[in-house]
Parts: sequence; C-alpha cells; structure tokens
Amino acid sequence: MTENRRWPARPTSYKGRKLRSRLEAKWAAFFDSVSWHWEYEPEAIGGWMPDFLIFGPSGRIYVEVKPDHLLPGAEAKVARAMGALGRKRFGLVVGEAPWFANGLAVVGRAFGEVDTGFEEPAPIVSWADARLVTDRRSHPLPFDLIAPDLVDLCLLAPGNETSGDVVACDEREVRRLWAAAANSAMWQRDP
Repeated sequence: MTENRRWPARPTSYKGRKLRSRLEAKWAAFFDSVSWHWEYEPEAIGGWMPDFLIFGPSGRIYVEVKPDHLLPGAEAKVARAMGALGRKRFGLVVGEAPWFANGLAVVGRAFGEVDTGFEEPAPIVSWADARLVTDRRSHPLPFDLIAPDLVDLCLLAPGNETSGDVVACDEREVRRLWAAAANSAMWQRDP
C-alpha cells in the first residue's frame, strides 16, 4: 500500500453516476471488471453510510473506500457500526489499490462477526485480509473473495470453495484488472 498520500477527494462520474471521489470510481470500475453487481451508498447502518454494497448469489458485502492513510480510522468506524449489521454479515475496507502479500492478491480488510458457538452479549468483530480468488469452472462468479483468517468460505457465493478449485488470483492478472479499472474510471465521460 502507498504511504501518506493526501489528495482531496475529487467528485467523479462513472457510468452516469456521481461518486464522491475518483478512488470510489476506480473501485466501482474494478467491481464491474470482476463481474460483481454493486449499489452505491445503499443505506445507513448504525451511523455508517457504506460506500458500496456488493451482491453475490448468496452473499452481500458492505464496502468502505478510504485513502490508505485513513484506513485505521475507517476500520474503527466500521467496527462501531457492525452491531447494526446482524449475524453473518461481511464487509470490506479497501484502500488506494489491491496489494500483494506473499504472492497473494489482497483486495482489502474483511470484517465480520465471529461465530463463537456461544450466546454473546455483543457481536465479536474480527478482521482478516480478503484475497481475490477465481474458479471459472464451477463457481457462479468469475471472481470471489475469501478471508481464511475470518471464515474459510467464499464471501459472495459460500459453499463453492469446497470443490478445491478456488485458487488465489495471479498477481499479474489482478494488476491488469486494477489498471484497466483505473483507466476506465479516469477517462469516463458523462453522457
């Protein structure tokens, strides 16, 4: 991830929709490039307005977009709002671009409630790196997210990773997808 970049948000249009920043437009274009259906600023949840809601065949992920230097504050803000999401809800905090750790593509930090098996008075929120995975043979989506330290399931289409065919995306492919999305958002013209 990049360090200490501080640019003011520049409202940007993407596919005829006004987004609050060019960074949000880049992520919208990335979500399109990996065939994820998304909604912009879908609803307020416990005082938090997620930037996106991504829909999968059997899962939904709330997304917060922040420049890298604001990520720690964003994680704290999202954690405070988690109680309003209810059980088995997941979210993602993304920065200025996907990054790579140990050769794996990390899209952002996933959050969700941990199922401890006990009745808890308050939800236990856990965080984990969300890796981009692919399985073009049997998975209903060309790409999904998996956060093995949080839950060992695909987040948008749970159950499809059990085939053993879900694999981490190649770094080159993710860099290509991100570059194409960034270019698409950068040069988008209003109709």
